[in-house]
Amino acid sequence: MFSGKSRASSNTKSQAAAAVRPAQPSLLAPDLRIEGNLVSVGDVQLDGSVTGDVFTRKLTIGEKAQITGAIVAETVRIAGAVYGEITAMNVELTSSAKVTGDINHDTLSIDAGAYIQGLCRRMDSGQKRRVEEVITGRSAVETDSEDDLVDDKVIALEGPAAKASAGA
Repeated sequence: MFSGKSRASSNTKSQAAAAVRPAQPSLLAPDLRIEGNLVSVGDVQLDGSVTGDVFTRKLTIGEKAQITGAIVAETVRIAGAVYGEITAMNVELTSSAKVTGDINHDTLSIDAGAYIQGLCRRMDSGQKRRVEEVITGRSAVETDSEDDLVDDKVIALEGPAAKASAGA
């Protein structure tokens, strides 16, 4: 009944269940203002403002939110304002969206009333591969070349340890 064997299998099952569960989304409140790049391998709900680039798996931009910088994501849903280039597999612009910048996409959905000032282009296979690398965390934050989607100044926001290692 209390053998080590059943306990080990129980631990293995709980570890597997934890690995399957998706991470909680990061919520950025309306009164939050970030100056710098934002990196997350999970989902981000942004209701504040970001001046910098955003790299994440899924990004939801609220009606009052504003981003000034590039976005690289698997899925982006925009209800607020974006001033910069968007590169994502799936892009959805709601009727309240305001985008000033180019949109590189695989699929694009635009509700009536959305504002776009820029080019909308379908991604090529190289862009798709780079987006996949960024959202899965496999892409190294390496160089300053124009072909890279991330630069060497990105700071991952992962808690107090990341802040201490960044020298803050």
